[in-house]
Amino acid sequence: MTELTDLDSGLDDASKHDILSVFGVEVTPPKVSAMAPYFEYFAQELTASAMFDHLSNAETREALKILKLLKAHPNTRKEDIRDPSVPATGPALDFGVRAMLMTQCRTPGVFAGGVFNPEWKPCETLTEFVNRVYPRAEAPADDNYRRGPVVIERMAAPGLKTNVHITIEWTNHLTDHLELLVSADWKRLHVFRYPCYLNMCLKALEADRPNLDHSTEAALALGSLPPALLKETLKTYSLLFPQTDFASQDMLREAMGHDSATLESFGGMSSGHERRQDARRPETIADLYDKFPYWADRLEHLWREVENPRPVTRVERWVDKRKDQRWSTWWVVLGVMLAVLFGITATILGALQVWISYCSWLDDPRVAGCSAKLPVHGEAVGD
Repeated sequence: MTELTDLDSGLDDASKHDILSVFGVEVTPPKVSAMAPYFEYFAQELTASAMFDHLSNAETREALKILKLLKAHPNTRKEDIRDPSVPATGPALDFGVRAMLMTQCRTPGVFAGGVFNPEWKPCETLTEFVNRVYPRAEAPADDNYRRGPVVIERMAAPGLKTNVHITIEWTNHLTDHLELLVSADWKRLHVFRYPCYLNMCLKALEADRPNLDHSTEAALALGSLPPALLKETLKTYSLLFPQTDFASQDMLREAMGHDSATLESFGGMSSGHERRQDARRPETIADLYDKFPYWADRLEHLWREVENPRPVTRVERWVDKRKDQRWSTWWVVLGVMLAVLFGITATILGALQVWISYCSWLDDPRVAGCSAKLPVHGEAVGD
């Protein structure tokens, strides 16, 4: 598991307050402290963008203008978003998506660096882009497949590391959350490292509507992703790092290192239940899609790897090669050959025993093939 580091964002208090105000969050010292990991991310995105020369109050204010522009136009096609006071070019809007929604948004001709690098098409609205990037999946139609068992306890991070050789790779973009990559030598499960951002957006949305029934368009107008996606993502942390599992919590603390703010944000990731069935853990593939429609396809991919791990160590590859059909056929042929050999040997030994018995019964050394009997103990040779 990669360790998270606590880096200074470089933003002053005024800039931090301005950023939180974009999300409609009441600015208080505890909230500013809790959002330290997000401020670090925002500063990294700003300095990595070619539009801004350096990190300063003026540059931050210009960047926030882009975020406000996106909030004002969730249902306007990207190519039609215009504002004389904002450099609303394609790269600027792509930066705004990454900064405001923590969602990878690839700018054509620029290396993105993520696993899943979607591009916001000029003909799409921001609402359409978000719905395309974060679709709600449905369980497969095959009833037998839907009833396939799932053991959620086996998906906890310590078990993934020990039994399946999967390491946790912390990612800055929600679009890479729960993406499992497997090579010949390693397996990496990407996990979104900013639950503080999810909690902040949920609180801002709840302040607007306590029942959190925002559509994608309504949530984007407040600078947030849909509340259902935010809540579901927080639930996935409970699968990987159950709060009742000491090994999982120790692994989480080890990964956080000295990043106390991020560690605290994981402490508030559990939520209440709306329905009685919400308290039940998924037991089948269908349950998985019912409880995690946004992330079910990636969770199912993870479960299939847990259920039938691909080999990555030398010993595992050696054993796996011997599961090959050709190797099995070779062992069958070898077994048949050995059976034939033992059968021929047994036949020869049986024939010899019959001949020896025959010679003993004749008791005549003159018969060809029957040698003279050895003298019985105590009997003279000449007798």
